[in-house]
Amino acid sequence: MKISLTKERLFLLLFALLLGYQMFISPNVGLADNGDFARIIDKVGILANDTKEYLGNINLEFPISFHYNIKGYQSSELIFVLTSILINSVISKDGQFHLLTLGAVHLVALLAGLAVVAYGIAGTTKRVKWVILGCLLVFFTDVGYVAYLNSIYSEPASLIFLAFTLGIVLIIANRINSQPVGFGWVLFYFVTAFLFVIAKPQNAAMGIPLAFLGYLLVKRSSPPRIFEKRPAYLAWTLSVGLAVVSFLFFAFGLPRYYRSGDLWNSIFLEIVGNSENPQQDLAELGLPPEMIIYKGKYAFSEGVDRNIYESFQHSWLYFKIFKFYLVHPNRLFSLMDSTTSSAFELQPPNLGNFVSSETFGSYDKSQAFNIWSRLRVAILPHSIWTLVGLLVINLAAVWIKIKKFDHQKNDKLISLLHITIVVMAILQYLTVLMAEGTFELVKHMFLFNVLLDVTFIFLVAYVAGVSGVLFRRISAKPQVN
Repeated sequence: MKISLTKERLFLLLFALLLGYQMFISPNVGLADNGDFARIIDKVGILANDTKEYLGNINLEFPISFHYNIKGYQSSELIFVLTSILINSVISKDGQFHLLTLGAVHLVALLAGLAVVAYGIAGTTKRVKWVILGCLLVFFTDVGYVAYLNSIYSEPASLIFLAFTLGIVLIIANRINSQPVGFGWVLFYFVTAFLFVIAKPQNAAMGIPLAFLGYLLVKRSSPPRIFEKRPAYLAWTLSVGLAVVSFLFFAFGLPRYYRSGDLWNSIFLEIVGNSENPQQDLAELGLPPEMIIYKGKYAFSEGVDRNIYESFQHSWLYFKIFKFYLVHPNRLFSLMDSTTSSAFELQPPNLGNFVSSETFGSYDKSQAFNIWSRLRVAILPHSIWTLVGLLVINLAAVWIKIKKFDHQKNDKLISLLHITIVVMAILQYLTVLMAEGTFELVKHMFLFNVLLDVTFIFLVAYVAGVSGVLFRRISAKPQVN
């Protein structure tokens, strides 16, 4: 089947123009450093000079003395950072590292991921295709997402490799009815899923549903000759391997200094900070009772020295936190309910978008291309029942699709992909709340909101597909004179 990609090319061009306008036309839009840039820049020799801005404004230029430290924070974002450093070393006239170079690398990579998605939906009906492309254009050109591309955070890697992973599944679904699925596509899926998982430690839990989806993809593919007689071994090896890497990355992916900060905030701002019996909570977590003095204090407060407490140097404390919430589900429910007031926002309130100037002061936000940001906050009620309702709607839509409309292999694979995204969104939401607490919640909920918007696209595409079927049925009925 020959597929015309003219519409997809037009979509990618328009997407590039809208992002390019925001990122590269003055005043440039980016996202200010909350201190997390150090996780990346310390590994590669990008320096923070005396004039560097934090929180309120962005910086477009950094001194650089390149080196690579293999230890410390690990992230697939380093692929883009190292690429941009190489390009910058050729084109920089003043020897400084220019953030816009990294922004350009992010943009090209994101466009490549979206091109894979566009190719994956090229075989759908015209109505569904236009709806999906339109939603992608409206949702992901929003400044709440675009600002991250001009930053040295790890969120761009999460977005980019998620796009590649979803696009590959869509391509497999597009081919699965008419021809055997080449193992190369499945292997490509595992590579991009792996890079997505290691973008940030908070992505690690999502490796489990991605591993399960990968297992099913391997079972439906044409394995290499060496595994033709035992394809199940290959499926188990790849899927279990991804799941194990996800677990190890969650447990050990963060250096102790950063890990202890997340643990501290989760415990002393949330569990102990909101407790009626903090001494008992400390005991359940295996922490000394004298730490009650830190109730309500975040990790970087004056007088807090996390390094003197051995418990905060080990990742097993995460699992004690998870156990605590399992034993006290009411506390988790209360935490979830209290966070919905800001969980659906896309622009972090404590981080500015512009370089400091006479026009833009500290913490100023871009007002361009923020329609979707404002619409989400306006239409999504700030209640735990919003999350429950969205979950029910998505599961009901998938159930109806499976029962009434899934007649071929590709239909079933799309339903499975939708369920995978829903499970990933749930895991991401719970991981952020339990492992990191509500500190800088909007930024930490970046990927949850990306996944939530992907579920919206699934739902709108279903409506478009069903309406097209109904329209064709009505048109096909003989007219009665």
